Amino acid sequence: MGTLILWVAWLFFNAGSTNDMFLTRTGGSAKIMMTTLVCPSIAGVVAVFFKPHLLGTYSFVNQFDIVAICGGILNGLVAITGCCDCVEVWAAFVIGIISGFVYILGCWFLERFHIDDPVEAIPVHFFGGMWGTIATGIFSNVSGPLYGFPGGWGFLGW
Repeated sequence: MGTLILWVAWLFFNAGSTNDMFLTRTGGSAKIMMTTLVCPSIAGVVAVFFKPHLLGTYSFVNQFDIVAICGGILNGLVAITGCCDCVEVWAAFVIGIISGFVYILGCWFLERFHIDDPVEAIPVHFFGGMWGTIATGIFSNVSGPLYGFPGGWGFLGW
């Protein structure tokens, strides 16, 4: 329930930052809400299906982990927040897929180094935030390298 409340609040937080419902599709609130829906949805699906298999916690009794889908959704929300107005929907889909795997990698990191984080805040906020920062530089339709802007990789510091 908490994840759904956060998700709805995140929709209005991201879309409300535009201050106008009637902007064009390039940066309007409708597009922002769509990217804020697509990215966490895909990240949650990736996390719930791949985390048990990749971390070795899958069993026939505990097939689906509710913490994994909630963590994947929250990781996707953190990753898309910085670039929700300057990425296309297909890019939000790709960011969501990678965000799900980044969340799983963060959980593996905690387990590998015996770091106690029962609510998995480090994989969600730290790793999701790092991926969101990198994704903004790669997938930005304003000055990203995928859209053929001269010096687009300079936006990433390269």
